[in-house]
Amino acid sequence: MGVSWSLLEDPATCWEVRQELEEAGEGSSAPADLRDWVEDSQDEETGPPSPHQPDPTQEQGDAQVLLRCPSLTLVFPRDNTGTLAHTCQTHDLPEGGTSALHLLRLVHAFYHATMDREEGMALMQQGGLAGAAGQALRRAFLDDVPITRAHLLGPRLRFEGLSRATRDPAAAVYEVWLGC
Repeated sequence: MGVSWSLLEDPATCWEVRQELEEAGEGSSAPADLRDWVEDSQDEETGPPSPHQPDPTQEQGDAQVLLRCPSLTLVFPRDNTGTLAHTCQTHDLPEGGTSALHLLRLVHAFYHATMDREEGMALMQQGGLAGAAGQALRRAFLDDVPITRAHLLGPRLRFEGLSRATRDPAAAVYEVWLGC
């Protein structure tokens, strides 16, 4: 079951719209149980906030903990066809766990970060840059203009969820799934 959220939208705005629809009784395309967004998420409710490290991402309506682990590795697709393979980023998580909104913010931040010239050159040297992703990257490189990672995704801008990418129960490695 997926989430109806585009990478171009701010996660907080998307969250507010979802809450307004639920309050108006219109529902939303997001799952009723937020744990459906993340395969193998924790079946625990949020406890009291930790006195040692408060969660800065905790907002009203964002109280359901999806993952309780010290760190999370996300595997991101780089382009719309899979030609450029995947890239990984590891994030330290708050002591009390992480919520759906926090996960959406991590994904949003990754794709809205501007690629530096070295990353762009490395991607172009990998070869196989056909289609819209290759054109966008070459155009940005030749014109010497900044480009975000979202420009390489083409129409695959809809977040569909996360799935566990390892069988090790002690590791929190999840692959980001995107769709059209």
